[in-house]
Amino acid sequence: MQALSHSNVETVIVFRACSPIAVTVIEYFFMDRAWPTLRSTFSLGLVAVGALIYCISDSQFAMDGVAAYSWVLVYFFLIVFEMTYGKKLTSTVKMESLWGPVLYCNTLAALPMFLLGYIRNDYENIAEKLMEIPANGALVILFTCVTGTLIGYDISRST
Repeated sequence: MQALSHSNVETVIVFRACSPIAVTVIEYFFMDRAWPTLRSTFSLGLVAVGALIYCISDSQFAMDGVAAYSWVLVYFFLIVFEMTYGKKLTSTVKMESLWGPVLYCNTLAALPMFLLGYIRNDYENIAEKLMEIPANGALVILFTCVTGTLIGYDISRST
């Protein structure tokens, strides 16, 4: 959320799109995974070139330099860590269902998320903030929670 509040959505999307590049490199060097095929490498390179062009043409980057991307870089490193560490854990720990890896990764992410929220005073006046959510916003949150749960349930049932 900090990345979105300090930069625009396009910047967050570009950095998120680049995370598979970092994951691929980390997996190759530290997890004994194969290097991607030539076609996949070309695709990842195309994403990197697009991201570079975006950064060069981004007015926020032109004004503030790398500091404009501080929270987005934190987000990028955290998501790359979560993706690689999650893959490492789920490939070494025996899981009985498809729910296991999801619950395991979310449980590992919960403590740092709550600590970061506490450090940033995000929980100050939390009851008032929750009461300010409009009814349609609460319905959207409820709908996405139910839909995500049903998708996970359907995937675990079909395997």
